[in-house]
Amino acid sequence: MLRSVGALIACLLATTASAATLHPVASCNTTIARGEAALVIADLDCASGEDAIRIATGTVYLNGHRISGAHYAVVGGERGTVKIVGPGELSGNGDTILTQHNLKIDNVSIHDNGAGMYVLGGLRAHVITVTDNSDFGINVDGKVTGDAIDSSRNHVGVKVERGIRARGVTIADNRGSGLAVTEGSVALRDSSLTGNGYAEAGTVDLLSEKRPRLSNTVCGTSLSILDGGVAGPPWGVCTSD
Repeated sequence: MLRSVGALIACLLATTASAATLHPVASCNTTIARGEAALVIADLDCASGEDAIRIATGTVYLNGHRISGAHYAVVGGERGTVKIVGPGELSGNGDTILTQHNLKIDNVSIHDNGAGMYVLGGLRAHVITVTDNSDFGINVDGKVTGDAIDSSRNHVGVKVERGIRARGVTIADNRGSGLAVTEGSVALRDSSLTGNGYAEAGTVDLLSEKRPRLSNTVCGTSLSILDGGVAGPPWGVCTSD
C-alpha cells in the first residue's frame, strides 16, 4: 500500500505542471497550506461534522475515495482556483463544497448531501454528477462552462448568475426549477432538461433573463425573468411552451 501511494505521488508530481507539494490526507479537519496539493489516501468519515479539507488554492486529488459526514467536504479560499480531481465521491455531507473564488471539478460524484456546491466565482466542470441533494445541486455566482454535467433530483438543479455555456447537460426531476439563470446568457448543446418543478410555483425546466440558445437540446417548460426578478412568459423554446 505504501509503495502504491508513493508511486502515485511520484506520478502526480511528474504530470502536474506546477509540481506542488503533495500533502497526504487521511483524516478530516485538514488544512492544506498555500502551494500544496491534497492527496486523499483513505475514505474520510467526518462523524463530528467538521470541515474535511480546507485549501486556499490548489488541487484536491480524491484518488478514488469518499468524503462523508462533513459540514463542508472541501472549502476553498478567497483567491485563485480550487481544483477537485476524481475519481471520487462526496456524500452524506452538509453543504459539501464551498469555494470563495473559482472551481474546476473533474470526474466527481456528489450525492445525498444537504447541498451540492456553492461557488462564489466561476465553475468549470467535466463529467460530474450532482444528485439527490436536499437543497440545491449547483449554485454559482459566476459563469458555468463544461460538459457531461448531471444535476438531477435535487431541490433546485442549477442556479447561475452570470450565465452558462455547456454541452451534455442533464437536469431532470428536481423539485424546484431545473436551470435558473438570473443574469447572462444560456447556451446549451446536446442537453436535456425535463421533469423539473411545477407550474403553480413558477418553477420550470428552464428559467432565464435572456432568450436561451439551444442546440440539439430537449426541454419541457421555460419562463422568462422580467425586471424585478418576477417570472414572465415562456420563451417558446421548449416542447410545452
